[in-house]
Amino acid sequence: MNKKLTVLFLLIIQSTFSQNAVIDSLVNEKYENLKVSFQKIEVDSITEYNHAHAYLKKAKKEKNLIRIADGYYFLSRFYDDTLSLQYVDSIISLSKKLKNHPKYPAIAYETKGLVFHQKGDFDNAIKFYVLALNHTQNNSFRHASVKFDIASLKYRLGFREEAKQLFKSYLNELDKLDYPNKDYYYNIGIYAYCDALIYTKKLDSAQIMIDQGIKRTLNSSKVVLKSRFKLNNGINSYYKKEYTKALKILKEILPVIKTQGDDLTTAINQSYIGKTYFELGKKDSAIAYLNKAHLFLQETNDVALEILDGYQYLINHYKTEKKYDKQLLYINALMKFDSVYNSKSRRVSQQITKSYEIPYLLSEKEKLISTLKENENNNNSLKVIFLIISIIAVFGIIFLTRRNYILKKRFTLVVEQNSAQLASKKQDIEEILEKTSIKNEENSSENKIEITGVSEENIQKILSDLQKFEDKEQFLKKKYTLSSLAKELKTNSSYLSKVINFKKGTNFANYLNNLKIDYAINRLTTDKRFRSYTIKAISEESGFNSQQTFSIAFHKKTKLQPSYFIKQLEKKQPTE
Repeated sequence: MNKKLTVLFLLIIQSTFSQNAVIDSLVNEKYENLKVSFQKIEVDSITEYNHAHAYLKKAKKEKNLIRIADGYYFLSRFYDDTLSLQYVDSIISLSKKLKNHPKYPAIAYETKGLVFHQKGDFDNAIKFYVLALNHTQNNSFRHASVKFDIASLKYRLGFREEAKQLFKSYLNELDKLDYPNKDYYYNIGIYAYCDALIYTKKLDSAQIMIDQGIKRTLNSSKVVLKSRFKLNNGINSYYKKEYTKALKILKEILPVIKTQGDDLTTAINQSYIGKTYFELGKKDSAIAYLNKAHLFLQETNDVALEILDGYQYLINHYKTEKKYDKQLLYINALMKFDSVYNSKSRRVSQQITKSYEIPYLLSEKEKLISTLKENENNNNSLKVIFLIISIIAVFGIIFLTRRNYILKKRFTLVVEQNSAQLASKKQDIEEILEKTSIKNEENSSENKIEITGVSEENIQKILSDLQKFEDKEQFLKKKYTLSSLAKELKTNSSYLSKVINFKKGTNFANYLNNLKIDYAINRLTTDKRFRSYTIKAISEESGFNSQQTFSIAFHKKTKLQPSYFIKQLEKKQPTE
């Protein structure tokens, strides 16, 4: 065994020395000869790796700052995350010695933004994109490239209409520029524009661009880009309701996508296969694929709208099958991931507005004011003022549209969750108790560990008493504290608190408030007369001491104001 390890160690040492020797032999090559490898965009071979190291070594030997930065950039493309960021940080540090360089540090900040973007860290992504944009005054292509990255981030956050316009603008800008690998970057722009056209339901226009993209990459060595156009072709066919064609394309491309190590795109592909199977009536296959996408979300929390859409199929399926526990499972999952998505989207959107859009508007405003000063013609002045107002109005409309979309989506989820909970309660109680008993037997040792100092017998008694407490709607009485309820249930406060914490997943105060809010939602949904009450009266009926406490608890659970929820119910089910 020791001999084998020694031989392996010697082989590694020999390989390292051999590679170093290759790098040393390349140091005397001209920079342009070493750089040829990197004009291909997709970097992965040992030869290119050696060329990158030789390039950096030669640059350091000659103390050529620009060439050193180039070497770090070339090497950053061989690694993921940590190592890539280290090389990029070296460029940023080095760039402090460079003044008004067209490439550095802009490309370093942009690369850093891309790494965070791919990791799903959108806060840091926009931070570094904006830093990159601030250093692109002397490079029109880099300026367009960073704006494209910001558009891609907007697209990922769900602002598809805005992103579509920005992608189109990117393609128009590229048409006017001359730069290396123009076809590659133009194809990237076409792919992004295709995506946005699909999700804004411009399906015929999308198909024209997809066909153009497939034709342009037909003989290309860029396998990733080629596969993405084919994936778009399958997704577009799904939205055109050409389900047999869509399924064929989506299943053919899935193995290729899997080999590229892009788990998010793989999950999106699987989600569309599942949705297509549902449309073709093959529900078992559909559920299998949608579950794969669901598991990806559970493992990563890397949420995409394309995957969230699949939950509606699962929810409706289990509702039809009257499997309310499954329906509730997927409603809760959808609400969880939708909340994660909206939180991230809202936070980063605010950051984009603050760091990118507002500075852009201020810049445009300064240009317009300058125009006003130069031009004393009143008609022109009015036009410029109108333009300023129009720009502000457009951003106001975008903000309100985003907000209304999020609120309506949240309202629908709350109503569906309430419906599923009601249906679940109608199931055979004995069946539920039997399942609970079996589950408790299987996990009894685990439960004892979780609730230290409380016997299994006491746990089951408290749970049973709490169920009666809920069924009789005793929580509507305003008298209850932890100690008073414990006394009524003939147990002690400590036991009751622990059981609620571990079995209900919350503290006592939230437990009571959630029961009251569920009651209010149920009555508002089913009782037309109750919807005509004032908010104060509704809060009283639901067991709250004040209107303010009710409104806070309602918003905490639903992310909606009671008045908005009632207004939407009225639109959906007007009172007679």
